[in-house]
Amino acid sequence: MLQVPVPPLPPVPPDIPEIIVSSMPFPPGVAYAIVGASMLVIGFIVLGPIGRAIGAGLQRLFGGQHAAGAGEIEELRREVAALHGRLRELEERQDFSERILAQAREQMLLPRQGRE
Repeated sequence: MLQVPVPPLPPVPPDIPEIIVSSMPFPPGVAYAIVGASMLVIGFIVLGPIGRAIGAGLQRLFGGQHAAGAGEIEELRREVAALHGRLRELEERQDFSERILAQAREQMLLPRQGRE
């Protein structure tokens, strides 16, 4: 039977956190405070109102569910139709007022027959 020698064990890699801590120009306590504060800020951004706004924008951008439900959309359509009706009515009133003003101007510019 052929015997093969056991290969040597690979070297143990250095401890990564120890390398990071030893290469910093300030004490480890400050580094931990900076990391903790950074995590709090990032957590607030991701989970807070800014994160929700970013998430809603991404949903709209990539075709997620619409923010308004079907009932809200139908209600908005009815409101827009009502506003169109009011706008038409206001346009008619403005046209009428312009016609009345134009007639009044014409009557003031034309000489009256009884005076001259």
